[in-house]
Amino acid sequence: MQRKPARPTLLQLRALSAIAAHGSYSAAALETDSSQSTLSHAIQDLERNLGATLLERGRMGAKLTKLGQRVVEHARDAITSLEALEQEVTLERGGLSGAIRMMSYRSLATHLLPGAVQVFQVQHPKVSLEFMSEAPEFRGIEEYVRDGRADIGLLELPNVGGDLLEFELARDQYVLLSSSAKPAPRTWSEIQAQPFIHDGGICSKALRAHWNANGLTLVGAYTVQSDSAILGMVAQGLGISVMPSLAAQPVLAGVRVSALPAPLERRLGIVVTRRKLRVPAIRAFVDTVRGYAASHPLERIGALD
Repeated sequence: MQRKPARPTLLQLRALSAIAAHGSYSAAALETDSSQSTLSHAIQDLERNLGATLLERGRMGAKLTKLGQRVVEHARDAITSLEALEQEVTLERGGLSGAIRMMSYRSLATHLLPGAVQVFQVQHPKVSLEFMSEAPEFRGIEEYVRDGRADIGLLELPNVGGDLLEFELARDQYVLLSSSAKPAPRTWSEIQAQPFIHDGGICSKALRAHWNANGLTLVGAYTVQSDSAILGMVAQGLGISVMPSLAAQPVLAGVRVSALPAPLERRLGIVVTRRKLRVPAIRAFVDTVRGYAASHPLERIGALD
């Protein structure tokens, strides 16, 4: 009688998910608090029991095979289902517990999350919250949420959809920033005549599209990734800039804030995978953030010049 293959263990599934997300055994070991040797043995046992190769190993790290890409989605479903099961039982016994990992735009982390977190922790003191560093430009926050490295992302919408659920939290108007020591640019032609300072990231992409929609081409004189550095350069009269209202706060002395000739805004929201929203603690946190945002509108920059 042919022996049935052993079912995958939770350790094996978590090893596969973590290695797939990080692309390396070393980074996955840090996330799972395991040794690389433990993860390697877990993957070897999993592949041997399944009779299939799930990961390709090379000098550049580990990469999922085509089959591995399909299998890891089931692995993540299983991990999340077990997490949800455990939390449902804990909830029935008297309260939520667990941990939530999140990544956020600075604007939302500064102006929205502190109040929402305070409300949530009063209601659910046993749930721990981990605020991860913002994703590097080459890989957006949504990718970290999709592959499970983050449970929740707070960022600009719309996103790419698919298995991600999006909930709008606020809208944020872009504003024109110029030196108060110089005449304020009012028209597109006056704006185009000034050296432009931009961040070279997502906001710059939105601005280029807005410029193009108005029959113009955005040409940057300086690329600066720090909002505070951009504000400092504007205050010194080195050029003008455009950034979302929330990102421009606090406005430095010497910086004038004006409206664009044609308005532009961004939608800010929270994203989570469908599977993760089944976890009680994550669902409760999403509900808390949405409720807090609805009852506490984000403060904008005062009257524009």
